[in-house]
Formats: sequence, structure tokens, C-alpha cells
Amino acid sequence: MVNVADPLGGSYYVESLTNEVEKRSWEYMNTVEKQGGLVTALESGWVHREFQKAMMEHETKLANGKTPVVGVNVYTMEEEPFKVPLFRPNPNAVDLQQAKLERLKGQRDNSEVASALEEVRELTVRGENVMPGVMRAVKAYATLGEIQGVWRKLYPLWRMPIGI
Repeated sequence: MVNVADPLGGSYYVESLTNEVEKRSWEYMNTVEKQGGLVTALESGWVHREFQKAMMEHETKLANGKTPVVGVNVYTMEEEPFKVPLFRPNPNAVDLQQAKLERLKGQRDNSEVASALEEVRELTVRGENVMPGVMRAVKAYATLGEIQGVWRKLYPLWRMPIGI
């Protein structure tokens, strides 16, 4: 069996399952199109409602055992055989990261960072590939927040509509 490219040899069953997945996918894409397309479906909250409905169905099937999951609703143990310690983050982590950030900003060439960020802005406004500008900004030690800040000024923050 290991020396055969397709051990099922074009099995009718596998092919029928593949066809069923394709058929259902097209049906769902047509449903999205009937909503006015993905952007309209997102803006109206339809996508969120679909997601919420699917999650509720999944949780219900888990709870009533129709979807068996080992260790969750089948083959569970009364007592765990070993104890995994909880991860406790360093309570000073925020202060440490802020100190590192301040040190970085003090050691880098801030005029080069500003120039690179301006290049990112210009490329974005012109609708060109922003990656060269982003790479220049990264090499100049611009932070992710500074790079994203360029786009936050150009584009409003999109808030997912939750129309339930």
C-alpha cells in the first residue's frame, strides 16, 4: 500500500464525499452572494449571526453527545493522572516591555524611522505595494504600533457589527 500513489484507487465513496463538499461550498457561497456579497453580509451582521448559530449548534451537539470528543464528553477521567501548573506571567512584564521600548526609541535613528513611516504612508495613499516601505521601517526599528499607526490615521477603525 505504501508504494501506491492513490491507495483508494479513485474510490467512488471518496469521490462522492469530495463532490458533496464542493456542492455544499458552492451553495453556501451562493447564500453569501444573496446577502449582497461578503462585505454587505459583514456590515449587516449576517456573518456574525451565522457564526453564532454554528457555535450554538456545535455546543449543543457536544453537550448532548451527538458530537463525541475524547476527554470532553466521552472517555473522560474522574481524576487527572498528572497536574499541569498554571502559567503565571511576570507581574512586571508591562514595565519591562515599556522600558525596552523606551531604550529602543532612544538608540535608533528616529529621523530614519519617521522617513520610513512617511514612505509607508505615501505608498498606501498611492495604492502601491507597501511591503518595501514596511521592510524599510522595520529595518529602521519602527515598532509595529508605529507602522499600524500610519494606517489608523488613513483609515477608520472597522468595528464588526453585531446584529443579533
